[in-house]
Amino acid sequence: MEDVPAILSEDVLALGPSSFLRDVVVPFSSEIEALARLQPASTTDAPKLEVHANPRAGILTLSGLVGAVAFVGGWGAKKALDELYEQKLRPILGRAVHASFGSPYATGKMYGVSLLITKVPERISILVAAVGTSVEEVSLSEKQIKPVATVAIERARQFAAAGEVHLYIIENGGSNTHPWVYRDLSAALQHLNGMTPVKAPKLLPNGS
Repeated sequence: MEDVPAILSEDVLALGPSSFLRDVVVPFSSEIEALARLQPASTTDAPKLEVHANPRAGILTLSGLVGAVAFVGGWGAKKALDELYEQKLRPILGRAVHASFGSPYATGKMYGVSLLITKVPERISILVAAVGTSVEEVSLSEKQIKPVATVAIERARQFAAAGEVHLYIIENGGSNTHPWVYRDLSAALQHLNGMTPVKAPKLLPNGS
């Protein structure tokens, strides 16, 4: 299998109200930006994602979600993704989980962390989100992001079409067996936005 690198984007995915953006997303974004800038010069020009959705508020209870974005040139990047996730992203996502539930107003609310993997140039994407109503619940689900992504990559290798986004949501340690398939990232984020009454999802670019 080919040795394909995984490029971490300086951009992050963010969904939630202004207080969540301030308390969770901003410090998360700063850590991701610093980590991305440590990549070799040849990998720093990561493609940009565009999110055009402005979906209406949903009816369920997701109060905030933040996520890292990685680009790959082929599905053979699994080893590089594993190393990136285990050695570098997991600690940052863990801090985001604790920050999400750091407010006294977080009791009983649902938060999440996520990983978006996009294969270029076809723009085939896999979005894996781990959600829960406590640090313990989200941490349990976060442990499944890597194995779910491994299965998702194999499914995408066999069946995904250019431009598709495959969405997996992990809750209570379990996820959907088959992906929700969307025509683009905006449509997939609309699914997640259906779990929140607060604010539309967005791609938060660093340095803007």
